[in-house]
Amino acid sequence: MIGPAYIPAFVPIEISGSRTTALTFLANHDHPEIMGDITPAEQIRCIATGEGFLGTSHEYLANIVDHFDHLGIADAACTDLLREVDLFLAGQAAREPDQ
Repeated sequence: MIGPAYIPAFVPIEISGSRTTALTFLANHDHPEIMGDITPAEQIRCIATGEGFLGTSHEYLANIVDHFDHLGIADAACTDLLREVDLFLAGQAAREPDQ
C-alpha cells in the first residue's frame, strides 16, 4: 500500500495446517484518510465513486473478493459490500441519460 494511511506489519497466519507469517497492511486509524465511523451507505458511495492513480475502489474491492474466492476464503462482509456497490453503480447507470 502506498501512503501513510496504512501500516505494514507481519502477522501470524495458518495455511493448510502450517503456521507462518504474512505481510499485511493495517489501517492507521489516526490518519485522516481512514474514516472508520461512516455509515454503510457512505461506505458504498465512497467505494463506488473512489478513484486513485492505481485504479478505482470498486476494482480494488472486486479484486479482493475474486482472490478470496480463488483461495477458498469465504468473507461475507466483502462479498455483500461488493454486491451493494454493484447495485449502487447499476442505479447510477440507469439514471444517466443516453449519450
